[in-house]
Amino acid sequence: AVLRRRQFLKSFGAQSYWAEGQVDEEILELAPPRPRVAVALNFIRRARSDKWVNVEREATLVAGLVTAQINIITMREVSSLVRYYEKKVPPGHMSLQVLQETLNKLVIIVQEALQEFAKNLLTPAEVIAAMEDHLIRYQVPPERADRVTSETKLWLRKLCIQADEKTRKELAQCSSVPAINAVEEQTERIFGERCETVIREEIKVARLRRVQFLEMELETRWSRPFAGPLPPHSRAARRYEIELGKDNPKVQDFVKEEFRLASTLEADLEVTLAKLQATIRDLTKKRMVARARSIIEDLDDKMSSAASEVQKVIDDAITNIGPDNAKVIKRAKDLLSPDAHSAVFALQAERAVENLRIELTLADPSPEAGDRRRGFTLQLEALLSSLTPQHELQGLFRSEFAVQLAEIAVGRVPDVAPELPPPLPPPSSGPAEDADRPREIRPSFDAEDHLGADDDQLQSVARSMIQAPGAHLFDDDGLPVVPHDEWGEPAGFEELRSATLAEQAFAGKRANGGMPDLEKQASET
Repeated sequence: AVLRRRQFLKSFGAQSYWAEGQVDEEILELAPPRPRVAVALNFIRRARSDKWVNVEREATLVAGLVTAQINIITMREVSSLVRYYEKKVPPGHMSLQVLQETLNKLVIIVQEALQEFAKNLLTPAEVIAAMEDHLIRYQVPPERADRVTSETKLWLRKLCIQADEKTRKELAQCSSVPAINAVEEQTERIFGERCETVIREEIKVARLRRVQFLEMELETRWSRPFAGPLPPHSRAARRYEIELGKDNPKVQDFVKEEFRLASTLEADLEVTLAKLQATIRDLTKKRMVARARSIIEDLDDKMSSAASEVQKVIDDAITNIGPDNAKVIKRAKDLLSPDAHSAVFALQAERAVENLRIELTLADPSPEAGDRRRGFTLQLEALLSSLTPQHELQGLFRSEFAVQLAEIAVGRVPDVAPELPPPLPPPSSGPAEDADRPREIRPSFDAEDHLGADDDQLQSVARSMIQAPGAHLFDDDGLPVVPHDEWGEPAGFEELRSATLAEQAFAGKRANGGMPDLEKQASET
């Protein structure tokens, strides 16, 4: 009281506590009251010795005040009073009993409030958070915390047992590292950091066993070097990356081997198609210069067989490399006729649907089976994307497997082959000019110009040569040139037609009995 009054007077210019004359009377009326000397002396004497006051009477008065203020006084304050007067008054004193009863009443109030709040909670983490919140809110002293939370801990123990049983069942159904990690995250949300449980150790053991199994499978299941179709190896590589991590050295070696197999299959496809295209070009040249009907029919049969072989190679590439491979999609689009392209991809889509139906019927919960189902669904999506939107299989399969297609569509960017500009010159530009080939070729009078027709007629003759769905004969975009090919790098149908005209013009003179060259004689004359 003295300090408060002195601070107030100094704030209005007084030099000391006793210099009240330096402050206006109206301000003195607002100043804190002077301390009562009797009360001050009593506190001083009380602090120096307990004999100056009647401690028992004081304890009784304090107990009465506490009882009257039970709704606003805290448990920590009552507990401190009990601890203090236990040493000052004799045991069994009325004031001490009143304080103890008040403290017990407060403990029961907090205990019931906590118990009522916790019965609606369903996880151990929530119950522990509620206990800590009530202990802080009601200022429960440490020595009373166990009694306040005793009933709630029974409910907590029951929830822990239920959560352990539920988590064990979920862990038993986990067959992959991501599933085990999901159970671990759920366990942390249920139990929290403050609640101990043996499930954490069981999860670590389950993850370790799964990782050891995958590493052993990675080394023993797959023969080196990889051979056979690429899709099973690709599915396994993605599974190992997900479960073991991309930084695992064994997984990195497996992915490198998968890339080598993919490169080998793509290179074999390019070489095979290049040979078939060279064969078709050679047969086309012979077909254009042939005159006998029997020879023409034989060449047509050979071209039809070569076209069918191209179709078979594309079909095998879809199976061995995958329908979502950019090179396979581009080669199928470039080399197959529209009817053959539709037939090949429709047949492959039906195969993928049959495999997917079998997997869905089995309903195998293993992660490998899930990878197969997802792989067949991805294949079906890629095959349907290659078909025309008006194809009859589009609506049929997309409606039957709408759920599976919707699952893979989430977050998936379609792998579409880039649109590359055509490397060939336009058909109207004609062949490239060089020193050995004249710019204009005028057939002599005796040269038989059996191809002397307009471009539309010539194109119709070339299309009529294809007896079965097969390759486009003159679309060699991006394919390697066959060594020792006298025709050089293919430059389109127009160049082929022009070169054929030149060859026929000069060969026709020799074939007609060596008739004299009128132009040469005229120049000599």
